[in-house]
Amino acid sequence: MFNAPAIIFLTVPKKSPAHSMVSYPDLVRKYAKIPEDEAVGMAIAVGYIDKNAEINDPKFIPARVPFEKIYKLTK
Repeated sequence: MFNAPAIIFLTVPKKSPAHSMVSYPDLVRKYAKIPEDEAVGMAIAVGYIDKNAEINDPKFIPARVPFEKIYKLTK
């Protein structure tokens, strides 16, 4: 596929609150400098929360699941 030696598919459980990643498109565009003629196709949140950052809205903070419970590598 695409003449590549490997391909990565990222999946998210259907019950996941993935909508939280796109609830604030104006903030995402501001901090990531995404032009209006482009759409965000995927977002992956990593790291630790900065409680002083404007983008970290305290209204919705999803529960964290241990990495080992969500990671699956298929060879």
